[in-house]
Amino acid sequence: GSEGESGIFFSITAASQMNDLLPLLESKDYKVKKLLGRGAFGYVYLCTRSDTEEMVAVKTILEEDTEFAEDEVRNLKKLQQFDPDQNCLVRFNRYQEIQKNYLLEFEKLDMNVQDFLEQSSRPLHLSEIQVITQQMLVALKALKSIQMVHGDIKLDNIMWRNQQLEPRNIKLIDFGVAQDVCELRCGDILQLLPQRAPEVLLGLPLSEAVDMWALGSVIASLYINNEFGKSSLHQLKKGRSSRRFSSLEDLVRARPGTARHEDTQAFVSLLKQILEVDPRKRISPSEALLHPFLTLTNFPSDLTEDLSDNKAAASISEIQPMATNAHNVHKVNRTAAERDRSEDTTDIKTSPNSAVPDKIITDEGFTSSLMYYNRMCQLWYILASCSVSLI
Repeated sequence: GSEGESGIFFSITAASQMNDLLPLLESKDYKVKKLLGRGAFGYVYLCTRSDTEEMVAVKTILEEDTEFAEDEVRNLKKLQQFDPDQNCLVRFNRYQEIQKNYLLEFEKLDMNVQDFLEQSSRPLHLSEIQVITQQMLVALKALKSIQMVHGDIKLDNIMWRNQQLEPRNIKLIDFGVAQDVCELRCGDILQLLPQRAPEVLLGLPLSEAVDMWALGSVIASLYINNEFGKSSLHQLKKGRSSRRFSSLEDLVRARPGTARHEDTQAFVSLLKQILEVDPRKRISPSEALLHPFLTLTNFPSDLTEDLSDNKAAASISEIQPMATNAHNVHKVNRTAAERDRSEDTTDIKTSPNSAVPDKIITDEGFTSSLMYYNRMCQLWYILASCSVSLI
């Protein structure tokens, strides 16, 4: 069929592009070891520099995406004022331009959080979520200090430098869609839909606070071991809903037996402040770094939670990336609008009286309820913004 033919064409085209890039890399004294991955605008290769024998990651951006390459280089140059190790940012070494193709060289990192979860037989412990949260808050604090929005906080943009040897050394990567706050306009579409802040969805003024919301959705998804809001459409198609989750406090149902522990209560407390719907009241990175959850050293919930009963590890692999950029607003809006429209026009049949049985609490139920909470928060924010009072 046409879908299969287009898939074959895409594969052939991608393979051709990859082969065309190899001579470019070799001409710049890189010895290509392997392909690490494919991004929205190019490929990332593991290479050895001929002059130093250092292992590096080289991101290639092709001529047709020169505008995006220039934006990313601009962002990375701004970030060079920070110590990348102290501020949990990927180290950017240099860039080269050849025949209008860009080669961006970064330090070699190990594994992103999404890949780790796919390969792991268990969800992350709360102590591990604490480390990721703390490191990302440090990165967002640095970005906020120069009024930059990352705009694409998600699991595969959070990487360990060496997961086995340095589990507490985590870095934020991919600044291809980062923007200065002064460039943001009401109505700009940023972020993947599951991590999209309410103010983005509602077309309200934007700030660095959108990254905090995205981080909150990421750490919430790590806690329940599923993507924030991913399965809500699937639930609706089945005519099911979950009434076991009515607030963020109910997150603890995902990990039975941990609700009374200090570490769990501190986590939920921080999460509520990060997922504050009003961006003006949302906790900042600096404030969040002072929260008690990030100073805890004892994690009783790690010992008591029954991780073996959580079977949702594979669900993380279903995350679909989406490219966005403020300097190509038409392309961004078209891409996101088509995606959202395809969901909105799906034949959804719901039953208002249907519910998940009391003894069955699924990941889909949790994420469905999270999305419900998200939507209710948006409604509240609309009413609050319009100074409407309900009697």
